Amino acid sequence: MNKRIDSWFEYWQKYNSLCDIIRSENNQLAEQLVDAKLYVNGLTDGWHDFLNVVKELIFKNAETLSLDCKVQADILITQLEKAPMLQTGYGGMTVNERLVIANKMDEFDNAIDNKDTLRIIEILKSVELTDDNINAILKSFKMPAIK
Repeated sequence: MNKRIDSWFEYWQKYNSLCDIIRSENNQLAEQLVDAKLYVNGLTDGWHDFLNVVKELIFKNAETLSLDCKVQADILITQLEKAPMLQTGYGGMTVNERLVIANKMDEFDNAIDNKDTLRIIEILKSVELTDDNINAILKSFKMPAIK
């Protein structure tokens, strides 16, 4: 496996390939690794959850894995640990945690109650959420997405 991964498409190809190789050694672990992808939901905390689950699964099952699988898993984990979405000041925090830390929870709740989409967007951007994250939140409150 090449150490450099240039795109998320390539990352997922290599991750899926690793799962396929592990399947021949430990089918249950392979299924757990495939299921771990469900954590990746576009939000930073989802990426953190994915990373933590993968690390835990690989560590707990290291004795049963071939050296090649361990090396490939290490490359994928290292790549993910260096990913920009995990390097923010709010990395690993839920939206609520970010709002509490920033002392903006009451302000956010008021904006939601008043259906003030522009203010909601402003608040969520201030706690380093992406447009995709913000749109998912707006959708959950049945509010129009940002364009």
